[in-house]
Amino acid sequence: QKPQLFSQYEDQLIQAALRQRGLTIDPTPAGKLIEEIIVSNHDIIMSGDLPLNSKLPWTLLNKVHVRTRDYIVAQELLIAVGMRYQRDLVEESERNLRAMFILSVARIVVAKGSTSERVRLLVVTKDRWTLRLNTTFLLDQTRLDQLAFSIAESNLIGRNKQLSFEFSLDPGRFALGASYYDPRVWSSRHSFRLYGLAYLNRD
Repeated sequence: QKPQLFSQYEDQLIQAALRQRGLTIDPTPAGKLIEEIIVSNHDIIMSGDLPLNSKLPWTLLNKVHVRTRDYIVAQELLIAVGMRYQRDLVEESERNLRAMFILSVARIVVAKGSTSERVRLLVVTKDRWTLRLNTTFLLDQTRLDQLAFSIAESNLIGRNKQLSFEFSLDPGRFALGASYYDPRVWSSRHSFRLYGLAYLNRD
């Protein structure tokens, strides 16, 4: 039941994106020239996502979250403008997008182009809430013996970069840490990770 409902939700996003851009699905795209690739990315909270009669301002989360940049989505595609449509490359591109933690929805549909021999690719995505806070603690009667928390953002300023800060204490010391991870340095296939940790005695 849940996969079916999710598929229906994805279809609703696709139909909304098609209407917004005045596009129509092309049922026979094989071999046609790709003249345009359009990224249609949606906020994490949309009006249709909210429960009926909800009075909580959930859409304010969209003000805090920076939506994924179009080029971050586009760089995962294995097919480009000027190429001929190939179903296997489009499907593999979808798998690349679905593997990204920052996206909750990733679908690629083919729309009619400016002529009968041309098509447009519509890439429909939806962001996921990527700010995470984790905490653990241990109490010994009234004394706090251990405490640890971390805060991590996996889609820094909408560019799929990861930044995290960590803090922990135990009976003997404090620990402060930070890390940064870029899975695609300057949109290349190279990645970069930086991590630092410092210890301070509690006495």
